[in-house]
Amino acid sequence: MQPSKVNNFDLLRLLASLQVLFIHTTEHLDLIYTEPFSAVQRVLTFFPGVPIFFTISGFLIMWSYERNKDSLYKFYCNRLLRIYPALWVCLLITIAVLLTCSVITFFQLFSKEGMLWLIGQLTVFQFYTPDLLRGFGVGTPN
Repeated sequence: MQPSKVNNFDLLRLLASLQVLFIHTTEHLDLIYTEPFSAVQRVLTFFPGVPIFFTISGFLIMWSYERNKDSLYKFYCNRLLRIYPALWVCLLITIAVLLTCSVITFFQLFSKEGMLWLIGQLTVFQFYTPDLLRGFGVGTPN
């Protein structure tokens, strides 16, 4: 019998990510809320979304490792298949938005800087943002 995967971790991670979304949105867009939104914003500053999200995610990754520790190959394949397809879809959407909004041209995307950015986005080096993308959003597309 397959063990149940029903738990509240998904709900807690959803709440943590919504907190991060709310706080980032209000800060990046300089939104000033009146009551009751300002009260919500004050309460959410006491709910540390990022540490909660990463703590729960770390616990779940360790749980996955425990289930697959007989085969590290299977564990790493499962991790890669869980992370990278969604990451690549996000990259395709980001490229479509950048091209549609005329932030970059097709030729800039395949320039040296653009290719370095693409390689970074396709791997674990997503922190790299070339100067040609610094004018978009808050200075980085993702």
